[in-house]
Amino acid sequence: MSDSGVRLDWTGPDGSTWDWLDGTAGVILGEGIDGILFPDFEQLTTPTPAGRRYNGTRWKPATVEATLQVCDTRASAEVAALGGQYRRGAAWRTLDRRVRASVSPTSAGRLTCTADGQSRWLDLRLESIGHKLTKMPDIRGLVEYDVELVDDEPFWKGQPVPIDFPYQEVATEDYYGGATGVGPPLMISAGNNSSSGVEIANPGDVDSWLTWEITGPVQATIGTPGATTAVPFLGDGERLTIITNPIRRDVLDESGARAWHKLDNRRFEPVPAGDQVPLVVEMASAGPGSNVRVTLEPMFLGAY
Repeated sequence: MSDSGVRLDWTGPDGSTWDWLDGTAGVILGEGIDGILFPDFEQLTTPTPAGRRYNGTRWKPATVEATLQVCDTRASAEVAALGGQYRRGAAWRTLDRRVRASVSPTSAGRLTCTADGQSRWLDLRLESIGHKLTKMPDIRGLVEYDVELVDDEPFWKGQPVPIDFPYQEVATEDYYGGATGVGPPLMISAGNNSSSGVEIANPGDVDSWLTWEITGPVQATIGTPGATTAVPFLGDGERLTIITNPIRRDVLDESGARAWHKLDNRRFEPVPAGDQVPLVVEMASAGPGSNVRVTLEPMFLGAY
């Protein structure tokens, strides 16, 4: 059992879950793990007669390298169930197959780090796996795999921050000012909503991009001051999802099909790290069921 205040849990694309630190499930870190505290990067510079000029930083895809031991330990739940016996033979081979099925070069699993009451994660595909056998591992009930796992994006992701702007019917006063009790009361419903100064905060280490989900019936203008996008009228049951992150930027309709053509104009900007910015949300021709949701997914340089 690990004495650390940090948990590292792996969820495979097959849905299986493994605690890599405490050894209770039959897999545990061997010689260690690399790549979880800071992403790789490249400095972009131009030589000058005296030194260099800094042009920017290119963050590389997050890469995690680990040695995984597939074996029972004293903490293993199966050892207790078997009266103190460690798995060997067929029972161990079943465990080994399950561990290998939990990583894939084509489908991402999720490595989640939990510390100080917060969780962050990377979505990782198997880049390489190595092992060396001197004899069949089911005899000892132990094999070591050197795995390299890669996320297409460089940063750890944190708990998303969503804000909803649902349709609210606003009734105005009787503009005709008739005497009380004379004729039916006249109330005008306004199908327009505004963000009215709502701000969104980015608690992450790096700039984060917003994801917008607009559900009709509504016509909307969304964004931040100086970077807004106009969304033409969407009818009942229609929905647009606007992903502004440059790595996976896209516009999708309710069926999942691309729908860039439905935007009249577009301009996107990130929310700076450690800052908060006002939101622009203007809704027109809205009705029951209308909603605008904006979500910020904070991103971090390290696992904790």
